[in-house]
Amino acid sequence: MCLITKLTKIFNSVPGRNKAGAALLSCFIVALLKARTVCLAKIAVVMPGSAKTDSKYKRLQRFFFRF
Repeated sequence: MCLITKLTKIFNSVPGRNKAGAALLSCFIVALLKARTVCLAKIAVVMPGSAKTDSKYKRLQRFFFRF
């Protein structure tokens, strides 16, 4: 089982967390480790998924704005 899937299962078990937020947080953590930086623009480049880098960047911004 891949690391993103394992993390998503853990975050889904937390009350009050929706599945989309849990999946994004899981992808963010893995990308954070790969990018080895806290710059959201660089993290968006290495995040898995078929979305454009700009879309991933904006999604991360919205997620942390609400956090």
